Amino acid sequence: MNQQYAQRGRFYADSSGIEEAVEEVVRAANPGAAGDLAGFFKRYVSGTEEMPFADLLSRAGFALKMGGEKRASLGFAADRDFSGIPLVADLDLSSAAAQVGLREGDAIVSINGAEVPRNLERWAHGRSPGEMVRVRIRRDGRESEMTFALGQQAAQAFSVDEMPRPGERQLRIRNGLFQGTTGAPAAPR
Repeated sequence: MNQQYAQRGRFYADSSGIEEAVEEVVRAANPGAAGDLAGFFKRYVSGTEEMPFADLLSRAGFALKMGGEKRASLGFAADRDFSGIPLVADLDLSSAAAQVGLREGDAIVSINGAEVPRNLERWAHGRSPGEMVRVRIRRDGRESEMTFALGQQAAQAFSVDEMPRPGERQLRIRNGLFQGTTGAPAAPR
């Protein structure tokens, strides 16, 4: 962008046709606005509406593929108190952890006889649903141990792949989005 952007309120045209390409994507994201960048920023950059990424990607010759995977879950989240001790929070009452008597506010002393990992959710994701875990807790000054099976949690996975045969218009949009020119000198290597 340059001074023309401020004067005209939109992207400038360069030899590669970037203005047309960017305005095409703005129209895709902001239907009926005829490439109005102010409306685009008001709706999407400010966060008042979600960006239609799948439509934008397809207009630029990319395909958004969604998938799912199953991850292991403890059945609760852990918050840390001021001294850094993990406490059970947001307990899923239908989880195996709740069924064996775990309660919100229980301090987690150890898992499987080892120190409690800093990120319990990541630790659980590295395990398999149904795997048995042994959790030592402290409640009301007394320690006890509970054993339960890790639950299962659905997780969304996605990837962005190039379309097999993007059209000329899609390639022009893609080039407009991901390539550009500048008047600045190249940095020395």
